[in-house]
Amino acid sequence: MACKTSGKFTCRALALATIWLLSLSLASSSLAGPPKTKKTPDVIVLIVADLDGVNIQYNNVVKKSVAVSDLRSLINATRWQARNVHVSSAENSTSVDFSSGRTINWRDGGLLVEPFAQAFKRFDLIAVYYIAPSGYTFRSLRDYSDRYVNIDWSNTNNTYSYLISIKDHNFDRLNLPLIVDPAKAGQTSGSGGKMPVGKEILLAFLFALAAGAIVVIAVNRITRNERSNRA
Repeated sequence: MACKTSGKFTCRALALATIWLLSLSLASSSLAGPPKTKKTPDVIVLIVADLDGVNIQYNNVVKKSVAVSDLRSLINATRWQARNVHVSSAENSTSVDFSSGRTINWRDGGLLVEPFAQAFKRFDLIAVYYIAPSGYTFRSLRDYSDRYVNIDWSNTNNTYSYLISIKDHNFDRLNLPLIVDPAKAGQTSGSGGKMPVGKEILLAFLFALAAGAIVVIAVNRITRNERSNRA
């Protein structure tokens, strides 16, 4: 069914509402049952490679100038492009979505992680969520820990998530490896054993946000195409 614009209610507003209805539903269910071993991430970054789309969700309202500054830092660190940038705020959150080109390394199987720790290092907990196309071969960083950060990696099918806990905010670079030989990666949270219940709840929360982000990115693309066709 086509989405029509009526007054202040737009496709984008509907998509953003979808995100937060999903996330609030998951958050409510997580609060209802123990254990609460992880808090909600301060920032969630969702990369949907098939749609060339990126969505950044802040767990509170930030000024547009701050969000744009964070985006600039992220783009400088990743060397991605940022097209069709849109920043919006709801009652308790700020969202940034944009289109980018190549966000994953097809040839070597690497996923960028360090740029997110750099761009958002003032926060305590950052979630980075990659949705890769079918056929993608993953050969990147898994679990990692040093004096500055603790990184938990998980994957389900073509979805790869990183929970980055900042332990010491005073760093310039972490020098994280981009490509990791699977044979040397060892046992990780995503390669065997039972995942802690608290982490299952948090990852379910991220899945809900990912679904909403896909809606946002898809609607933005459709809207841009419609405008181009009218021009």
